[in-house]
Amino acid sequence: MDILSRLPQEIVRNIFIQLKISAGLAGLLSCLLSCRRWHHAALPVLYRDIVLANPDIPIFLERFNHDHACFARSLSICLETIVPAKGLERLFFPVEDVETMRKYGSFESQQLWSQLQALGAKIRRMKNLSTFSLNVFPKLATIGFWIPRTVIAQLIDSLSLTCVNVEIDTRGYDFSPPSKCHLCEHIQQRLPRLQHLRLRVNSLCPTLLERPSVVESEGRETMEPGAGSSPSLRTIVINCNLHTYFPPAANHTRLCCNNPATDKILFYDSFVDMKQARIPLTEALKSIVDQSVYPMLHRVILLDYQSRDIYDAAVYAAYNQRNIIDNVTLSMPFIMSPLHAAAILRMPGREIISHLWITEALAEGGLWKDSMIGSRLPNEVMARDISEFGACVEKDLETPSRENRELFETTFIQRRGFCLWENESATGLKLLDAMKREGLTDTTPIREITPAGWVRYVSDYGSRLKAQVTE
Repeated sequence: MDILSRLPQEIVRNIFIQLKISAGLAGLLSCLLSCRRWHHAALPVLYRDIVLANPDIPIFLERFNHDHACFARSLSICLETIVPAKGLERLFFPVEDVETMRKYGSFESQQLWSQLQALGAKIRRMKNLSTFSLNVFPKLATIGFWIPRTVIAQLIDSLSLTCVNVEIDTRGYDFSPPSKCHLCEHIQQRLPRLQHLRLRVNSLCPTLLERPSVVESEGRETMEPGAGSSPSLRTIVINCNLHTYFPPAANHTRLCCNNPATDKILFYDSFVDMKQARIPLTEALKSIVDQSVYPMLHRVILLDYQSRDIYDAAVYAAYNQRNIIDNVTLSMPFIMSPLHAAAILRMPGREIISHLWITEALAEGGLWKDSMIGSRLPNEVMARDISEFGACVEKDLETPSRENRELFETTFIQRRGFCLWENESATGLKLLDAMKREGLTDTTPIREITPAGWVRYVSDYGSRLKAQVTE
C-alpha cells in the first residue's frame, strides 16, 4: 500500500481506466470503496462515459448522484426492441389489440418512454457533457415498440450548450401523433453549436439544415452562436436505410415532417410508403456545402440502400455512400443472409464478412465508432482523446472471429447458395466490386459481370456461370 500511495494521481487514474475497460464497472466500484484517495481518482473515470441499456435506465434514475454530474463527458443510450412481457406467444394478439399497441405502444414501451422523459432531468445537470448518442438495436420483430419523437425532442432540448456531438439512430422506430412534434426543428436549433452530427430516423426534411433564428422558448437555451463566433460543424452523416420490420418499400427515411396529413398516415399506418427524403436532403446538404454555411465542414455523407432485383439474380443490392463535398457516389454491393445473422459488403479492394451493423458502419465511412466500454463517439473525438482517456480505445469492428467467419460462410453457402464465390472461383476473375460514380443521384444497378466465353443461367440457388460450349 505504501508503494501505491506514492504513485502520482494521473497514473492511478490511468490504472482505473484500464480496469474499467478490462473488468467493467464492478472492478472500478471496488476501488471506489478502498480509500479516499482512490475514491477521488476513480470518480471521474466512473462517470466520464455513461452507457445505459434498457434495464440500466431505472437503476440510473434511482441512484445517480447529482453532485457527480459534472464528470460526465459522454452519454450513450443503447436501447433494444422490447418483446411483450409474456414472450413470443404475445405476438399473436387479436387484431384490435395489435392496432391499439401500434397506435399507442405496448405497456413495456410506455414504461420506457416515462423513463426516458425522467432521464432528461438528469441530463440537464450534466453541464460538461460533450457527446450524446441514442441508438436502437432491433433484436426481434415485436409489436408496439417505438419511441415518440416528442420524447426524443425532449432529450435533445435537455442537452447543455457544451454538447457538440449528437447521434440519433432509431433505425426507424420513432413516430409521433399527428402534428405533435417536428423533430427537425429541435435538431436545427442545435446545429450552430454542433461539431459532429449523425442521424437515422423515420422521417426528415430539409428544415433540419436551415440556419436557425434566435428562438427564446420556455426551458430551452438559445443555440445561436455568440458575437464573433462561427459555426463549428465538422461532419454530418445521414443514414436513410432503416431496419424496421416493415415491408421493404418502407425501409428508407421518408419525407413527411410536420405535415398533418402525411403524419397521420405515418403514425396510424406505418406500412404506407411515403416519398423518400433522400433527394431533398441531398440537395439541402449540397446547398450548405456550396454556400460554405459551415466553414469547418469537411465530411458530409448520406447513405441510402438500393434493393436487389428479384427478377434478375445477377443484380445485387448496394449501399450508396454519397459524398456531398466530393460530389461522388460510392456504390458498394451488399448481400445479407436470410436471418440477418451475417452480411457481406464489397468495398474498394476488399470484402467484409461480418454482422449487419458492422458492414453498415463501414459503408457509412466509420465516422462514429464504439469504444471498448460501449460508448458511441465520433471518430475524430476518439482519435483526439485516446492519449488522454484510455476509455476511448476503439472497439474492433471489421474482423470477426475465426468461428464467426466460418459460421457466416456456412450460412451463405448452405442457406443461400452464394453463387458469386463459385462464379469467381470458376472464372478466376473478380466479377463484382464497388463502383465510384460522379454525381449524387445515380441509382444504376450493380450487376455481376459475365465474362466473354461464359453464359449465365439461373439455378435454384442463384445466378451461376458456365463455360460456353463452342461447336
